[in-house]
Amino acid sequence: MKTGVSLMKTQAAFATLIFLITAAVSTGIASSPTATAFENMVSVDISSAYYADLDGDSLEDDIFAQVDVVLAMTYNKGIDYTITLTLPSGAQYSYSFKLYVSSKIFSINNYMYNLATESGWYQIDATITLRNGVGGSDQIVFDPPGGSCCDDPEVVITVT
Repeated sequence: MKTGVSLMKTQAAFATLIFLITAAVSTGIASSPTATAFENMVSVDISSAYYADLDGDSLEDDIFAQVDVVLAMTYNKGIDYTITLTLPSGAQYSYSFKLYVSSKIFSINNYMYNLATESGWYQIDATITLRNGVGGSDQIVFDPPGGSCCDDPEVVITVT
């Protein structure tokens, strides 16, 4: 009889152990990140931002910003890119583009003409969003001196 009771306790303990392991795996306690989570990783870094005379009009009223992007893997379904410049007055200029890139590492050079028109702190926000809604963003604040006015604002980007 002692052998039967001991065997039943061992079986019950073994069944409890299997249940706990199964519960831990199904709730994610013992699981590792999935391939899907890795595939959706996006890194965005505004690595450079400054003012200059980029359009040759002899006024340092233009802004350049380089945005470096790293995707966990190539993503050929189109990427939404938005760059927003906020002037010291609070006025915002926001531009959106759809990018199709064949590399998982690339830079976006942003040329913002005739937008550095006020004295004070400027803010640039860059956002990358994949078609499934996953994305990344970065922000930088800087202070170009002075300001000038009167030409129409324009933004040109190049992807390298």
